[in-house]
Amino acid sequence: MNDVPNMRVKTIGLEDDRPVTHDTVRGIRMYSWAHDNRHILYPQDVGGDESWRIYATDLSTGRTRDLTPFDGVQAHIIRLDTHPPDDEVLIALNKDNPQVHDASRLNIATGALHKAATNPSNVLA
Repeated sequence: MNDVPNMRVKTIGLEDDRPVTHDTVRGIRMYSWAHDNRHILYPQDVGGDESWRIYATDLSTGRTRDLTPFDGVQAHIIRLDTHPPDDEVLIALNKDNPQVHDASRLNIATGALHKAATNPSNVLA
């Protein structure tokens, strides 16, 4: 894919590897498996502007969605939940104040976002 890093998956013991991301510009350099065993999550900025967004690729459909489609906002994964609901991820997001990142719960399946805690100053996760 234009010689930029992308992700491929395969079933252990089978020769069924296939690409699951198709970035042609910046490449995918970090990723996390969601605990629902269905999604791969990865951060990506837009054109090098360091406004990181979180994307989810659904391995069953091949569809990739931008879960944090906010211009000029940085999003970072703080923690993936390991207990039900396993389709949520705790993220840091500076949507309300560009100087600080608040903690929010992001539902991977629906994209619903709920603030979990307001950052009182510049606490780092």
